[in-house]
Amino acid sequence: MRILRIVFLPLLIFIFSLPSISAQKCYWVFFRDKNNTTFDPATYFHPKAIERRLQQGLPLCDSTDFPLNGQYKSQTAALSEEVIGESRWFNALAVKTFQIEDILALPFVKNVQRIDGDFLPAMVETDFADDNTSTPTQLTEQLYLMKGEAFTEQGIGGKGLRIAVLDGGFKMADTHPAFQHLRDEHRIVATYNFPLKKENVYGWDSHGTMVLSCIASYLPGLLVGTAPLVQVYVAQTEESGSEDRVEEDNWVAGLEYADSLGCQVLNSSLGYTVFDDSVNQRTYADMTGEVSRASRAATIAASNGLLIGNSAGNEGASNWKYLGAPADARDILTVGAVNIKRKRAYFSSFGPTADGRIKPDACAVGRNTYISTPTGLVTIADGTSFSSPMLSGMVTCLWQAFPEKSNYEIMEAVRKAGDRNVS
Repeated sequence: MRILRIVFLPLLIFIFSLPSISAQKCYWVFFRDKNNTTFDPATYFHPKAIERRLQQGLPLCDSTDFPLNGQYKSQTAALSEEVIGESRWFNALAVKTFQIEDILALPFVKNVQRIDGDFLPAMVETDFADDNTSTPTQLTEQLYLMKGEAFTEQGIGGKGLRIAVLDGGFKMADTHPAFQHLRDEHRIVATYNFPLKKENVYGWDSHGTMVLSCIASYLPGLLVGTAPLVQVYVAQTEESGSEDRVEEDNWVAGLEYADSLGCQVLNSSLGYTVFDDSVNQRTYADMTGEVSRASRAATIAASNGLLIGNSAGNEGASNWKYLGAPADARDILTVGAVNIKRKRAYFSSFGPTADGRIKPDACAVGRNTYISTPTGLVTIADGTSFSSPMLSGMVTCLWQAFPEKSNYEIMEAVRKAGDRNVS
């Protein structure tokens, strides 16, 4: 689910096509072990991934990094119509199959879990106006709220660090003037479209383009992101026309790839609460950080030295109210939205998590936030979709200024810097 409200048009409607995967026969197959596998960090990890782990005193690899057993994969694939994906961290293969009972009978299979139910017709998202909070009079106010001038005055903009952005698509970001500096300096280090299994992410949804503009745009006098000197990896993880758990699995795949590329920070302006399929529904009681695979993967990523910023969600005025997954994950920065007067945006989802942890961890401007659209228009928009990248970019700058700190230390510093900190 893309987490945003757009206010520059009286009505904004997205209509998507139906996905091609039939979820009635899509499963995760979890293996019992990784016997007879080998792993060489130097051939799998980008040098920056090795550098990140060494810098934080972490082991170069553990069992989660080892690949899946090749024979397990081939025997499972032989009973499947298609292999959809895999996860090293969960030791699992995602397949489309009619022979799930035969797969379950394989001695190396621990269990299986259905990914999704039937897809419903394409969903329609609409925008609406809300309260009378005033528009910021100056673009810089959203930066000053986070004391961002301390970085800009010193020329700190995330240089030398990598940030991953997982989203629903980055329409026209390959030609957008706000990202010309990224293209000229070859700072888009990788792209991948996980639903379509190809590198092109520059069509489909415009949500990721607007999110990226909060971090890495450079239009002097109009819009400059919070970390314009950073290197970026952008990945499309959302399926079109549906809200199903396969998107969480795409998210996990994107996270594992970000880890291997050596990204230090990852922004996710996505969230998963309810689904099209009536079988696969969640409740607030599930928001413990231990139910969603995306939330569990986020915790693993933190143990590998990554710092994740994730939108809290825009359900604060709905019946749901609370944050979703993976915003409920442990050891990440869950980001809520405020206006420039530090007032919580009415739509910003809130905690605590179902197991009693304080969330969100921090807030940034997500009400009347300056962003850029795929057409190059600089305008304002609402959503924790935008407060999260605002903060993720700032966190990247903070880490540049204090490279000796671990991701946990950076997260704790951000939490303690909040004006409502209770620790």
